[in-house]
Amino acid sequence: MRRYVKRHRERDSMTRTDVLVIAGARPNIPKVWTFLRGIEKLTGDRGERKLAVRVVHSGQHYHELLGESFARRLGISVSENLNVGSCESDSSQMAALVDKIGSLIMRLNPAMVVVVGDVNTSVAGALVASRSGIPVIHVEAGLRSGAWDPEEVNRKIITASADYHLAPSETAVCNLLSEGIPQNDVFLVGNTMAECHLAHRKERAANPVLQDLGLTEHGYCLFTVHKPINLSRMSDVIRILLAVAEKERVVFPCHPHTKMALQHQWRGSVRTAHEILFAEPFDYFAFGRLLMGSRFVVTDSAGVQEEATVEQVRCLTIGPGTARPETVLQGSNTIIGYDLDFTNCDWTRSFSCPPYWDERVSERIAAALRRILNSTTKRRWITRIANSPGGSDDGRP
Repeated sequence: MRRYVKRHRERDSMTRTDVLVIAGARPNIPKVWTFLRGIEKLTGDRGERKLAVRVVHSGQHYHELLGESFARRLGISVSENLNVGSCESDSSQMAALVDKIGSLIMRLNPAMVVVVGDVNTSVAGALVASRSGIPVIHVEAGLRSGAWDPEEVNRKIITASADYHLAPSETAVCNLLSEGIPQNDVFLVGNTMAECHLAHRKERAANPVLQDLGLTEHGYCLFTVHKPINLSRMSDVIRILLAVAEKERVVFPCHPHTKMALQHQWRGSVRTAHEILFAEPFDYFAFGRLLMGSRFVVTDSAGVQEEATVEQVRCLTIGPGTARPETVLQGSNTIIGYDLDFTNCDWTRSFSCPPYWDERVSERIAAALRRILNSTTKRRWITRIANSPGGSDDGRP
């Protein structure tokens, strides 16, 4: 036993990791960017000891433009890739993620694990860390759609596994409190996706993708779909796609799973008044420029709903609902389900960004982290990386 403890301590000293951030999918990356910016502000503004932070990519999104290279495009240094890749089923992917993340956590012995959003990687990271007695921070906590889908199940599992919850909105805070999460463990920090989007205006505006594709400003619709619930109803998605293409030129970047579903379902040729441009996924700045220049967006992506709201672009959401009700309440987003009749959409309604969708999210994250790192009640051993006085602006509701 003494020999094991000695080896364990030697391993910990060689690979000291204060904060392990686990990402795995495209929408995780902008949120991680904002979280890391918060850590920089925590340790930089007051001259505190710099935390040893590792960002690990699970490889859940394995396409070149959706995976690790996407993180590098935003200047995020990924220490390693677990290369989970494509799996035969959702359960086999979850098993692979738990196995690889479990080995990673045992090897690195982090003081804290951070998971982001609602993807399978985040579920696996939260479960393994929690069962290992390691405090878990959930970034983008408390979102609920009210509909059954895999992401909703994931959100609830992560909430049950996490110790600290960084919520993007007042609605998310209310969801967490109503589910019995202690108020001291909930921090209202705002929308991490929004800060990243706002902070990269210049790079987005300078991207030449419109010229490269022969597109004109506001002369096309941007169309994306990837959720399993919608891929299982691909015939409905195709009907909507063709209906949109009768009115507008369509740019349709295809997720690998979407491409497979299209190839399986598609029948006949496309006979529309406007061209449908099928494309591979775009990098962050190119996609942002396409969003910025589109007349409107049709999507099932919560991240695209958020970015469209920030960019002041009209959005139509395919499927049963959204976990971002603020986008609907503010007027930027309309849930169309699988309805071909777009005439019920109010195209004249003005809208604005919801509260806390700004460039101060990282500041509120830094304040929340300062409070968390100085906590000595719930997870006493976390204080080994806390060496600064607590702040008053902790972002709590």
